[in-house]
Amino acid sequence: MNATAQVPLRASAPGPRTVLVLGGGGMKGTAHVGVWKALDEAGIRPDAIVACSIGALIATAIAGGMGWRELADVARALTREDIVQINRRAVWMGGVREEAVFSGDHYKGWIRRNLPLTSFADAQIPVRLNAVSLVGCGEVWFGSGAIEDVDPVDAVYASCAIPIYYPPLRWKGDFLVDGGVLNVLPVDQALAWGAERVIAVDVGSEIQPPAPDYFERGMIAIH
Repeated sequence: MNATAQVPLRASAPGPRTVLVLGGGGMKGTAHVGVWKALDEAGIRPDAIVACSIGALIATAIAGGMGWRELADVARALTREDIVQINRRAVWMGGVREEAVFSGDHYKGWIRRNLPLTSFADAQIPVRLNAVSLVGCGEVWFGSGAIEDVDPVDAVYASCAIPIYYPPLRWKGDFLVDGGVLNVLPVDQALAWGAERVIAVDVGSEIQPPAPDYFERGMIAIH
């Protein structure tokens, strides 16, 4: 499931094929909006976008036609309550046999209300998002030239589903979580897609802690 069809990437203008890579990094990822503004003012339009986690959310909004002004308005209006709702069963049951401490449906509802793209086939800029399979223990790629038969809302949610905090996306017998677990700044995918010039934006921590070994031990419940 981690393989993607390497559809040739075409340049939208004369010059090198340019791919924008938007990394994960939680709420710091709203800085991607400023990057999109800077690129717009410089007259740079990437031929494709590759993204992870919060970057996946912003990249898919851009692919759906949102400009930096609209993105900035959404970012300014965002509150903690918009994306965080406590999973009360996790509290009442002490986490036993609960997948996460926050509600995935609540978060997904906010994504659906704010995401303009309803099909990857309609993307104005080709876009790819990563998630991580808890079954296959590798990356899964959604979007243009990859797995397209998925609701963009589900793909974005999967890329943002931080283990323990949000439930994994259940998709075709798999369980998918935040792409940043394995690849928080997927420059390698941009290169594999045929990029000749990469603009990569890293909004993560200066020092990344080791990834939890979920794949070795598994995660049955939160205690």
